[in-house]
Amino acid sequence: MEDDKYEYCRIFIRAEHLEVRGVLARVLEQDFSTFGHMETTERISVDVRENEDAAANAKKSDFIRWPTTAEFEAQNDVRSEVVLNMVSKILLALWDSGTDAVAACDFEDELPWAGGIQRL
Repeated sequence: MEDDKYEYCRIFIRAEHLEVRGVLARVLEQDFSTFGHMETTERISVDVRENEDAAANAKKSDFIRWPTTAEFEAQNDVRSEVVLNMVSKILLALWDSGTDAVAACDFEDELPWAGGIQRL
């Protein structure tokens, strides 16, 4: 893997934000703050929120309008491999729980199912 810095990724999720927080908290073995924020032990900031651009009637293919987003932002010295592994782990956990999710980031082609777009 070429070491372009993988510092940010946003996942669009077709589920309610509280449900998503529960899945991510179990996978990452940490709790979210009341506002949906977490600082992981790997020094990656995770924010799970309602999607401001959500549409109640969003189709499966219109993932940018799904109700929830999860944003991952790594501190500058976190290795790209750590970010890639965490985002991959989160996507797989969401899919295993029956939840649709698609990642949008510079490294989505290195994620399982191209970040989920190939699953649609």
